[in-house]
Amino acid sequence: MRKLLRSLAEKIAPTAYGRLKQLSVLDDDATTSEILLGYQEQVKDLQAQLDEVRREHRHVVELYDLMFERLQNEAPLRERV
Repeated sequence: MRKLLRSLAEKIAPTAYGRLKQLSVLDDDATTSEILLGYQEQVKDLQAQLDEVRREHRHVVELYDLMFERLQNEAPLRERV
């Protein structure tokens, strides 16, 4: 049935059908579940990358706080009492 509809659409409106094929996410060989599994893997990878960026950001903030505190305590222009 799909093949019949595809061939009919290709004969009736070849330009529109060609554009729809370019926009289509599904390939002829791929199934929806394979595509969804691929997306799930991509999401997991992006989540792992985001977690790594968050850890690095926390580390940078800790280093910045430490540096700022140290500069305040050991400022060379500060009056020594």
